Amino acid sequence: MKPHAKNRLADRYIKVYYEDLLAIAKKCDVDTAVILGIGRHRGQSTGNYHDRKESNGDMTILIVRGKRPVTVMFRRSDQNPTAKAMRVDKLISKKEILENDSKIK
Repeated sequence: MKPHAKNRLADRYIKVYYEDLLAIAKKCDVDTAVILGIGRHRGQSTGNYHDRKESNGDMTILIVRGKRPVTVMFRRSDQNPTAKAMRVDKLISKKEILENDSKIK
């Protein structure tokens, strides 16, 4: 069975390698939401609970729990992304994680 996060990449046509998500997740010592990118593009979804073919989110977020990528989601950038809203301990950008060689605590 494929991990949920890997399925979300395929279902939502997100152009990120699962191996990259694993590398990012290994750097997170706490439950973390990682903003992978913000752009004008809108991601598509084939299995959305509203039966939409296109998400209205323009921000791609990785949720990491227990050093494992749990899911990848879309969120509108006009919704204030906070750790509390994402139900995690820390919110960080992909750029910050890649520039920081130490663990995210």
